[in-house]
Amino acid sequence: EALQAAYKDAGVLGLPVVLLLKEDQLQSHEALGAINELICTGQLPDHIFSKMAITQAVHDMRTKQQAEQPHHKHGGHQNHVPVMAAEHFVARAWENLHVVICPSSPEELDSIAANFPGVARHMF
Repeated sequence: EALQAAYKDAGVLGLPVVLLLKEDQLQSHEALGAINELICTGQLPDHIFSKMAITQAVHDMRTKQQAEQPHHKHGGHQNHVPVMAAEHFVARAWENLHVVICPSSPEELDSIAANFPGVARHMF
């Protein structure tokens, strides 16, 4: 749920969001798999963030933009074509969401890297 909320906030609000995952949260292969997919594709798996959730997030993003600048077109055509608006949301979430994983040991870090190559490519 924290990953869903962070993804939505990063895309809808357009603000930098940091999601800190501690050891107990890293035990879930589902969460690590979702983060791996997010890193590799920019999107969360459908079972975590569905197409319907993206549609709702796009609606929320447009509503927020219209409230902030009621006389502005907000990027013109992109807000009138659902596919382009969804792509804009995903790109915005990708740009603003930062995930920090905190394993308790080098061995756990090695295990994460071995099982989730997307996560391994972005470790530092």
